[in-house]
Amino acid sequence: MSVYAARDLVRPPGLISLTRVPLGILFALQVRHVPIALGALALAGLSDVLDGWVARRWHQETPAGAVLDAVTDKLFVGIVVVALIASGALSISEALLLAVRDVGEIAIIVRLASKDWHDLFRAHPHAFYGKLTTMLQFGAIIAAVLRLAPVVQGLAIATAVGGVLATVSYWRAEGRG
Repeated sequence: MSVYAARDLVRPPGLISLTRVPLGILFALQVRHVPIALGALALAGLSDVLDGWVARRWHQETPAGAVLDAVTDKLFVGIVVVALIASGALSISEALLLAVRDVGEIAIIVRLASKDWHDLFRAHPHAFYGKLTTMLQFGAIIAAVLRLAPVVQGLAIATAVGGVLATVSYWRAEGRG
């Protein structure tokens, strides 16, 4: 029996997670319209908090829902970053700095998949540095929307440092797992 079930994707938490895809598209289409772009970011952030809260509150936490949440997070951020690069608000080097933690996460996924596929299905705790990195990442994105280049540069560097710390903490946690 698979730990993933398609029906889990259309439960309320999954549907909330899926709202990040059209919000990413809206952001990309309106990247130069600051109030709309910031609104799309705010709604996406709200959906990220709300999907987890609904899942826990209604006891609908599932492996498929957790994967959907992570995938829609990455997809949303990817769309946003590409739109910001295309609009000239974010450089490729700044985007790479924002992605340090994500590259580390990919390495961990590859390690877990090569070790034992079942490790991918168990819960992985959220670390302080991961949350900090997410906040810095969104701060850099907001600064880019507002065209605050020096702030974007500083936050991109801080995000990369946070990303390294998050990756190290994830690796350490997986070493004990």
